[in-house]
Amino acid sequence: MADISAILKDSDFEQPNNYRPISLLPTMSQICERIALIQLTPYLLSNERLSVTQSGNKNSTGTPLIHMTEAILARIDKR
Repeated sequence: MADISAILKDSDFEQPNNYRPISLLPTMSQICERIALIQLTPYLLSNERLSVTQSGNKNSTGTPLIHMTEAILARIDKR
């Protein structure tokens, strides 16, 4: 279970769109996530299980959308 808090991201606190949800996880959950990250990342990288367009928190979500759009358009062009 996580506690969800609304954090103000812009100066106008009266606008609901200026808030973003933050999930506050228990310490044990954070430790488990960190252990999973440390163990899984080397495995996924060494066995080439991550796409080269995989972004996660590394890049914006726009990058994979651009790659996917390009792939779809390329397949349409081949028809």
